[in-house]
Amino acid sequence: MYKTVQKLEAMSDAEFDALYIAPDSVMDD
Repeated sequence: MYKTVQKLEAMSDAEFDALYIAPDSVMDD
């Protein structure tokens, strides 16, 4: 979970939008 939080904090807005649209593609932890 903590690694996921760090990943989110490091994301740009565009990357976060892509994550929000297609979360399955990055849920690998």
